[in-house]
Amino acid sequence: MAECSYIITLKDDATDADLQAVKDQVVASGGKIVHEYDLIKGFRRQNARGTRREFRQPPEGAGR
Repeated sequence: MAECSYIITLKDDATDADLQAVKDQVVASGGKIVHEYDLIKGFRRQNARGTRREFRQPPEGAGR
């Protein structure tokens, strides 16, 4: 199965704990973190195509 990736970004005022909570959700849903960004609060996630999980209610501080 092919893999696909998505860039996840959080609001500027998100805390490190908010960022970690989102990354934990990605890993718990079967995704993996393949790159973390320094200039923005965000990361690139990768997972098998067809297994993308939507964040219906992102943690406080998370962007869309």
